[in-house]
Amino acid sequence: MKQRSIKQLVLALMSMLALTVILLPTPSGAVSAGDEAAKLFQAKCSKCHGVDGSGTAMGRKLKAPDLRSDAVQKLSDDELFQAIAKGKKAFHKFGTKLSEEHIRQLVRHVRQLAKKK
Repeated sequence: MKQRSIKQLVLALMSMLALTVILLPTPSGAVSAGDEAAKLFQAKCSKCHGVDGSGTAMGRKLKAPDLRSDAVQKLSDDELFQAIAKGKKAFHKFGTKLSEEHIRQLVRHVRQLAKKK
């Protein structure tokens, strides 16, 4: 093989390797904070609030608010934190079931729900 052909072959192989690395999915252990919060919300909150925060039929029966609403979004982060940790009316308290960091992640996730409305 000529030297030029070898260089072209090496360049093509390196390009294919680079594309493979770039296009590989993220390892399951490397979850972003947003993904972790979304999974936590799905597991703990979506049964009543729905995956988008608008509420489910069961949630509406329990008078669960639309988490995307202005009424919820105008609450401070601390007020949302306290509502999640201590509960309200029919709302379960999660302060003994979730860490403070997990509750903070849920507060950030609730803020993101309003942006998707």
